[in-house]
Amino acid sequence: MILLLIRLRTQDAHGYGLIKLLRETDIPLKAGTVYPLLNRMEEHGLITSVIAEDLKSPGMPRRIYTITNAGESMIESMIQTYFTYHKSIQSWYNEIHSSKRN
Repeated sequence: MILLLIRLRTQDAHGYGLIKLLRETDIPLKAGTVYPLLNRMEEHGLITSVIAEDLKSPGMPRRIYTITNAGESMIESMIQTYFTYHKSIQSWYNEIHSSKRN
């Protein structure tokens, strides 16, 4: 979810474009995983979507996803949580590692 939100933070995208991006970053998610996740994210107000004409494929409308303010807040919250836990884990690891030397 965080990767989808971060991607949408930089540019609106359609579902297949998000799947393709994830695959390019060695995260092989299937459409059957991503689309339900996008639907849940929209239900929770993290993203919105509109049906728009695909400029690369005329006649092929696509659902374009956009991050909301709530989605932006979720990213910040997740990043803050990561750094908090990272510091705790690093401290815990250092403590265990130094006790093994003694």
